Parts: sequence; C-alpha cells; structure tokens
Amino acid sequence: ILLNSIIWVVVSLFFQFSIGFVLALYLNTKFRFSGLYQAIIFIPWALSGFLMGLIWKWIFDESFGVLNDALLKLGLIDSRIPWLSNGNWGMAAVIIANVWYGVTFFVIMILAALQGVPNEMLEAAELDGANRFQTLFKVIIPYIRATLILIVLLRIMWITNSPDLIFGMTQGGPAGRTHIISSWLIEKLTL
Repeated sequence: ILLNSIIWVVVSLFFQFSIGFVLALYLNTKFRFSGLYQAIIFIPWALSGFLMGLIWKWIFDESFGVLNDALLKLGLIDSRIPWLSNGNWGMAAVIIANVWYGVTFFVIMILAALQGVPNEMLEAAELDGANRFQTLFKVIIPYIRATLILIVLLRIMWITNSPDLIFGMTQGGPAGRTHIISSWLIEKLTL
C-alpha cells in the first residue's frame, strides 16, 4: 500500500504537471477559439472526484467500456483488456484517470502565473536575441518559480489524500492492488 501510494503520487504528479504546463503555455497564446478550449479543459475541475471515478470506471469497463471498444476497432488489441479487474492494469487505469482529473488544476494555476509575467521582460529577452526556449527557461520559469513550487506542494497533498477516484473505480481492488494509504484507512475505519 505504501508503494502504491508513492507510485500514485509520483506518476500522477509528473504527468499532471507536464501536461498542464504544456497546455498552459499553449493557452497563454492568442488563437481562434482559445476561450472555448479553456472552457473544455476546465470542465474536470468542476466535477467531483467520485463522479469522475464512476465515469472512468465505465470507460475502462472490460465488457462495455469505450476504451476496449475503440482499441478493438482500431486493431490495436485482439481481446478485451480487464483494466479494473486485473492487478497489473488496475493501478495504471486509476492513475490515468487521476492524471486527466488533475491536469486542470495545473493549467489554471500555471496559466494565471504566465499571465502575470510582465511583457517588458519578454520584450527585453526578445531584443537580447533569446529564442523561445531561452525565454522559457531563463525568464518565464524563474519568474513563476514560487508559484510552481507552491502548486506542486499543494497537489502532492491533494493526490496523497484523495481516494475518491479509487473508490469510484475499483474500491481498492482487485485484491487491494489499487489501495493507497488514504483509501485503505477509510476502508479499515468503516468496517
């Protein structure tokens, strides 16, 4: 359970932060329908974790799940994968759902931080001949470093203490293979 908790936090956090950072950079630029894309990305944050767990349980369902159906039709698999009833796939499935659920937080917070970077600094970097990557790593990231540290710490605490997706999808199963410390404690304290 301790190893599951570490994997749950580290893998979820890595992908949530990476995807959220890239999406925030993309949404920080002006393009057609950018407001619509922002609204679509923010939808998961408005829904409860348990509800998301039920939706993802349906997506990963072995018999009626959308994912298995799509993979079969694309010819990527020959038989249905027991995502939630197999110990090897169960943790991967709940982590995928958690990544999707948590990306929104990083997009919102990083986008707000990016919009606070003064244009004068970006213009000065451009005048000094800095390319996009140099501007990102030498100007933008140092300017928003405190925000990045704070949101990573907050998300670590929330991921560690959020068993709602796990309960909605697997209830800690199969055979306790998807339990993390908080879900296991809740199960033991409610018996």
